[in-house]
Amino acid sequence: IQVCNEYLAGYELPGCNRIADAVMLAEAVNQPNFGVLIDTSHETTYGRGPEAFTRSVKKLAEAKRPIWFHASKTGDRGDFTQSWINFQEILFDLKWHGGWRGPTVIEIFDAAEPFASGVGINDRPFPDRFALVGKSIEFIRNQWQRVPVSADKFLQARESTPSQEETLAPSSVGAPDSD
Repeated sequence: IQVCNEYLAGYELPGCNRIADAVMLAEAVNQPNFGVLIDTSHETTYGRGPEAFTRSVKKLAEAKRPIWFHASKTGDRGDFTQSWINFQEILFDLKWHGGWRGPTVIEIFDAAEPFASGVGINDRPFPDRFALVGKSIEFIRNQWQRVPVSADKFLQARESTPSQEETLAPSSVGAPDSD
């Protein structure tokens, strides 16, 4: 039996809201069958960026902890093909740094009224949930197959991309003089 903790939003579960928090909890539980369920929606919404994610996945792998993958689109939790989440980046880390090969949870959140309007999770009902689930499974399967067989080229491309900190750094171009 494996038990995997899913880190959640702060209003859902105070204190365990990022992958690093879930890794610390797994370390504290100190049982070989206790690991982390990585949720793409929570990771991209509340995470600390790709470098922190990679570090946490490596820690889980080094400790040989179970890693489960929860594919969930941010926002309406619907059509994965309309998501801005970089599933290949996440799957790359899981494959090459975590040794992950499954299982996968696909989340299609179709909240019913009156719950849906109260929490604002999805902006419209999904007309054919089963077709949407099939389409999402195929999308994740395709993303997994596109993860490179060799990690070298993917890592080179990643290293040539500016980090989140570099991208968000204030620019000095056009800044007023300090004197």
